[in-house]
Amino acid sequence: MVGILGRARQFGAINKLLDQMVNDGCQPNIVTYNRLIHSYGRANYLHEAIGVFNQMQKAGCEPDRVTYCTLIDIHAKAGYLDVAIDMYQRMQEAGLSPDTFTYSVIINCLGKAGHLAAAHKLFCEMVNQGCRPNLVTYNIMIALHAKARNYQSSLQLYRDMQGAGFEPDKVTYSIVMEVLGHCGYLDEAEAVFTEMKRKNWVPDEPVYGLLVDLWGKAGNVEKAWEWYQAMLSAGLCPNVQLVIHCSVLSSGYTVSVMHITCFTACSVWV
Repeated sequence: MVGILGRARQFGAINKLLDQMVNDGCQPNIVTYNRLIHSYGRANYLHEAIGVFNQMQKAGCEPDRVTYCTLIDIHAKAGYLDVAIDMYQRMQEAGLSPDTFTYSVIINCLGKAGHLAAAHKLFCEMVNQGCRPNLVTYNIMIALHAKARNYQSSLQLYRDMQGAGFEPDKVTYSIVMEVLGHCGYLDEAEAVFTEMKRKNWVPDEPVYGLLVDLWGKAGNVEKAWEWYQAMLSAGLCPNVQLVIHCSVLSSGYTVSVMHITCFTACSVWV
């Protein structure tokens, strides 16, 4: 019932229900509290979620792994890194081991806050504790190192991920193509694109746009133009920024190309 009311954001009704339970001598259990915390978190009522966390402890109901994981997740997603880290530390102090999901959430949160060293340290701790990273964890780490321009580290993590038996997904392929491009391995980036299609992942506009951008920045206007045309042939609509970028990729491209790209774009958008 708490879960149903929570999804409907009927928090007043939930509180009345809990009061009635207590009056009837039925103390809420850990499942009830966890569902309430989750419901508050999903509604972005973080203060209320912490209130339930404190309330359950006063009632003698000790938080479990689900409690802490939920609080870590909702605060990390809301950008409250300090609270997420505090909950992570409390979880450890309570003798509860984080799971893969919790590690991934904290690692992602640290990385987005610019704490790459701390994120990598936590990733290593995760592995050393025997908690196996999953595809999401690897994608997060590959992306964080790529963002920090640690391209070789990104590629090594990509190889580690494959060595651990994980198949790349669309997110992985996109990140790796960008990393390879920044390293100057554009042919390898195209090979990843081919593998992506072979594994039945359908490239979208950002993926094609990435290859247009990489070849354009490398000074190979012809290849950039080929990928732009390939995107149109795939039935995808480039955004205005990409059209303009294709038009001015090189000083060798004249105003006539600007007319061609604009005409092509207009014909697709109409």
